Amino acid sequence: MILFYRRLNVNQIISHLEEDDDVFAADIFITPPDNWQNSDEDSGDEEFASINNLSRHQLLAEAELRVTRSSQPESRIVNELVGDEETVHSIPSTSSVSQPPQPISSLTVTQPPPKRRRVEVTRKWRFVDIPEKSEKEYCEPDFLENLENPVQFFELFFDEEVFELLRSETEKNAIQKGKHAFRITTTDIKHFIAILLLSGYNSVSRYRMYWEQRVDCTFPTVAALMSRNRFEDLLRYFHVADNNNLDPSDKFAKVRPLWKLLNARWVKYYPGDKNLSIDESMIPYYGKHGTKQHIHGKPIRFGYKSWSICTRLGYLIYGELYQGASTGNTHPELGVGASVVLDLISKLPQGSYSFYFDNFLRHYRC
Repeated sequence: MILFYRRLNVNQIISHLEEDDDVFAADIFITPPDNWQNSDEDSGDEEFASINNLSRHQLLAEAELRVTRSSQPESRIVNELVGDEETVHSIPSTSSVSQPPQPISSLTVTQPPPKRRRVEVTRKWRFVDIPEKSEKEYCEPDFLENLENPVQFFELFFDEEVFELLRSETEKNAIQKGKHAFRITTTDIKHFIAILLLSGYNSVSRYRMYWEQRVDCTFPTVAALMSRNRFEDLLRYFHVADNNNLDPSDKFAKVRPLWKLLNARWVKYYPGDKNLSIDESMIPYYGKHGTKQHIHGKPIRFGYKSWSICTRLGYLIYGELYQGASTGNTHPELGVGASVVLDLISKLPQGSYSFYFDNFLRHYRC
């Protein structure tokens, strides 16, 4: 294990990486701020992001660096500690960005402890036949038999309870902002979400073009669903949680009610596959939020991180949004990896399963 006795923030880590020629690949994990309500927006383009567009608060934030060198196995730097993935420390970052960065080679290094001597295990082999293990074949759930179109599948997860939550909280938010006569129905919410989904695959340079009368950009379906002014009102007041009753310890408090409902429905309509994968997932996002992560070298580099359990075909059964180093560490005596696995598999119905996960989730503390 290699120790570096120096507190690092994002700006200093980037400086070290630029001066170190031995780094083969690197992942930077930015720790969310303690005050989740305060965040800055990147100065880069909405669809593209770079380390050159990070805000001041992001550059000053404490960070975690995972480095792969061309001449040594992967190692991890967590502020004060660089070592294997089983050791994680959380140390406040320095408040100054103007300090000149030092080369990684000049930092204090301690010698690794002596390796334990490997004990050879003597095994006794027998000539026997391995019994066959019959695995339960995949059976299609009964609720799939009566579903005929994509809308019915969508309404399994966005049912009337979800739409009523969105309606009530949006209406409440408008009243709190002084729009006392603002009233909407669940049908309005359905039309609003339909327009948002349409904009995801039939995009225009600005959303007002959906209501323009020009031949090259008219969308009669959108105009028939909702007027432009009504859409802009919903876009302005759309809300998922009550601002007056937010949990200060939850950095995702503004979406937590919707996330809980969706998690319950993902588990409820889980198709029953026995081969499951547990890993971290990235939700793409380029806007502003204190919990947005930048993981360099990943296919999705900017967005929210979530601990997820999925089927082999990609169906998400349950997800826990990442809020910082303490997320998922519900069993400190076992470590983060074992805690995440135990928490996620506890959400499954009773039965036998085969789980697949990487080395980080495999280890536990002794």
